[in-house]
Amino acid sequence: MKRYALPILLILALPLVSGLMVRVEVRGTIEGNIPYQEITDGLQDRPFRFLITWENTGSVGCDVVLRTDVYAKEAEKKSHVYTAWSESTPIESGATGNIEAYWLPGEPGEYEANLSIILCNNFLQVLQANISINESQGTFEKAPFEVLRVENDEKQVEFEVKSEEDLEELIIIPTKYPLGWRVDSKAFRNIGGDEPKILSLDYEPGIKGEKEITFELLANGGKYKKLLFYTISLEKKRDFWSIWTIPLLIFLVVILTASNLCLLQRERLSRFKRKYLTKGYLGPKLDKFRKERARKKEKKD
Repeated sequence: MKRYALPILLILALPLVSGLMVRVEVRGTIEGNIPYQEITDGLQDRPFRFLITWENTGSVGCDVVLRTDVYAKEAEKKSHVYTAWSESTPIESGATGNIEAYWLPGEPGEYEANLSIILCNNFLQVLQANISINESQGTFEKAPFEVLRVENDEKQVEFEVKSEEDLEELIIIPTKYPLGWRVDSKAFRNIGGDEPKILSLDYEPGIKGEKEITFELLANGGKYKKLLFYTISLEKKRDFWSIWTIPLLIFLVVILTASNLCLLQRERLSRFKRKYLTKGYLGPKLDKFRKERARKKEKKD
């Protein structure tokens, strides 16, 4: 079992040291262990999984994210080829959780993976591993699933997927995305049935604008594969209520105003009737007016 620790002021500065304990004082203790890890050699064009088990031995619950930076080793130089992100996993104090991130190797060769975790917004480097990627001799079969729809809001990309057969696992990997962004990779289990499934990936964008992301969907260990190009628009999607709120409010104000005017006019008419008609005031006035009018007409004749 490996343990890691460091003071809060040196978290970003100290290199990885075996046997070090991760500890940060924030009205409690943030610390943990990695009792299990799974990083083995892989195959070209097959999903590669980085798996660690994080045990939260501190007194504070944290959201935990795994970041894996992959470097190709060529002679004495290293070149960055990919950054894999896991989904954010909440792990309470005393609990244990598995954190997974995925990468799709494009070329066989020797690679180095640097694994870090983001723990309660603290960045900690926890592991370094050497990886051999071997050439794959397998071929892809026709995928039995279809992507019916892809949409995004400001935090998630949503896939509507329907499969003709049950899939043990469907992995979605953003193989190409804008520099400075975080786009999660994730495995979805037990996909199938008659109804389409909604699968969601979280992401954190950089500056606003339309950006294209390449997603690869791989099922059953890479037996099936689909390539998907999607342009993320960071314009906030507005639902029915956000679109029609102001027109509806204006319409409501007009209706209420008209209703109040009608009530006011009715009240005035009612007062007029009570004052003049019920007291016999208007009748004599009208008779006098008619008589005067008749006399004037007779004089003219």
